[in-house]
Amino acid sequence: MSESGDIIRRLVEGGQNYQTIGVALGRDRSLVRQVAIGTKPGRNLRDALAQLERKLSGQAVEVQEPTRRTTRRGSLAGVRKPTTRRSESGSWSSSTVKRTAIRGGAKGLGHPLADAAEAGHQVAVTVSVDGHLGIEAYGSSRRGRAGLHGSADFKLGDAEEVAATIHDEYAGDVAAYIADVMVDQGLVSSSDASYVREHIVEIDMRTW
Repeated sequence: MSESGDIIRRLVEGGQNYQTIGVALGRDRSLVRQVAIGTKPGRNLRDALAQLERKLSGQAVEVQEPTRRTTRRGSLAGVRKPTTRRSESGSWSSSTVKRTAIRGGAKGLGHPLADAAEAGHQVAVTVSVDGHLGIEAYGSSRRGRAGLHGSADFKLGDAEEVAATIHDEYAGDVAAYIADVMVDQGLVSSSDASYVREHIVEIDMRTW
């Protein structure tokens, strides 16, 4: 767990909640929750959280708004927001990650998944794979410039349960979890989840 997460948990144990902590930092409660449970490290929040902890203990400390986190190249990280679409049955949000992010665990999906869990929503995914991996049941195939591609659309279930499983059993690695689900459900031609993960080229996650 991160130092920021440790501070948040101490603050909650002392009577604060994610909402009040978020207001004090100028961040939303969903981000605070993700740092607390380990979905995000929250390194850029550490100093502000330490200031808040000292202030709440009675010290005369001003809480400075945290700086935005930076990328590996040193530039300010962008804020990625899910796309919300509306259908006859209501609204749903869609977040997509591609191969580079998938190799890192598709952790960019952790934020919208945590929001969905907090809202009591359901979650489903459409997973596209490259030509080295065959799609079995419930899937479809198409031939593109890079060869035969396939995609499978399936429901993961209750977002809170999914988020908890990914956090507790997969250390936040969304891609590894999804690869295991595809193998367990017989959606792919391989029984090796690591191999399946290597050949996923896109994950589109929907919550409603």
